[in-house]
Amino acid sequence: MADFEGVPLFGDVAGAGALLFLQRAPETDRLVRLEQGVEVATRIGVNAVVVRGLSAGDADALAGMARELANRGLDVLTMKASERLALAEEEKSANVLWWTDASGAVVLRLASSLTATLQVSLTGQALDADGNPVPPDPEPVSEWQESMRYFRMSELTDDLFDAFRNLYLAIESVLSKIHPYEAGGEGEWLKRALKVAGELVDLGPFATGESGNPVHDIYQELYKNVRNRVFHAKEGRQPYLPLNSEQRATVLEAKQRFGRLYLELASIVFGARFPVGGVSLGSAAREIMADVLARADSIGVTSESAPLNAADTALSSNGEPVAVMAVHVVPDLRGGEYRTLLGKISVAEMREQSVSSVGRYGTLTNEGAPQVVESLGGRLSLGGVDRCEFLIAVRVTGHQMRKERYAT
Repeated sequence: MADFEGVPLFGDVAGAGALLFLQRAPETDRLVRLEQGVEVATRIGVNAVVVRGLSAGDADALAGMARELANRGLDVLTMKASERLALAEEEKSANVLWWTDASGAVVLRLASSLTATLQVSLTGQALDADGNPVPPDPEPVSEWQESMRYFRMSELTDDLFDAFRNLYLAIESVLSKIHPYEAGGEGEWLKRALKVAGELVDLGPFATGESGNPVHDIYQELYKNVRNRVFHAKEGRQPYLPLNSEQRATVLEAKQRFGRLYLELASIVFGARFPVGGVSLGSAAREIMADVLARADSIGVTSESAPLNAADTALSSNGEPVAVMAVHVVPDLRGGEYRTLLGKISVAEMREQSVSSVGRYGTLTNEGAPQVVESLGGRLSLGGVDRCEFLIAVRVTGHQMRKERYAT
């Protein structure tokens, strides 16, 4: 039956499932049984976790369900053992899903995403009337304040909720410099401090509510809705749970927007310019560049599993057979900035082309040269699988001055 480096995909439970990659390989074999017959399994030395016994109506629902249940299994594993494991960042690793379609065929889908970041660097040199270089003005003395430490920590961490907590503390700290804390409730002080801050910067762009009062709207969102749900975990109070994809999206958007508020306030309070933006690409430019990266004549798959070298001119660098399939563009639920390609091939067709397992796959030019390639770091055998699907998504974005991607 199908397995990845000795870890069975199907096991003894029926239903759909997923194989998700870990940040590091576990040091022990473990099996966690969750409610409703779900199993979460790891194997010593194998950099992946298998989730079995799932049920979902489509692949997109299955992907979200698998990630949440994998995290629950890893939570329980941490309680039962000394190992502390974490899933690899979703945008930086492949995921493998399987299910039984309406005809009874077992379908296995491998999905990957590539984000290409455009960075522009400009330098200039001032010259005098004779063309001689003019030395730059000396760097002014910078005022330091505690909020800067919190903000730096929000930029250093790879955990989104930790980043938001530190950003909130940075805002709280700089507001306390603008309007010192007075005895009384913290919420009432925050409203007063935001009102004073509103005399220094326009709060309108940072408020998403519809009350017409930016102070009220920022207080409701920043403090009542996001801060309280990230800082507190009482049952019944709707706390935000780390790694929950929907709640992460809310926290990330708030962190980015209120990060800009902090930088605007800090620029005024400390009399210095703190960069906020980065390279901005219009939607048309992003789509054109993604089209170029995603332009492919076919998708190929081979059993070779080591990472592709930049100098390699074929999908398999050691001469292993490559199975090739047609490719077509499909919509992506994440939005129009993604260009997503799908290839389908039966396992019987793969075997006719002398490929019986998956180790590496990617888009190919008409000459067979590899373009966007994913290497699994191990071999995925296909016993019991009827059809394989390969989903490859490409996105282009501009480099941002402030951190916007987090591993957890």
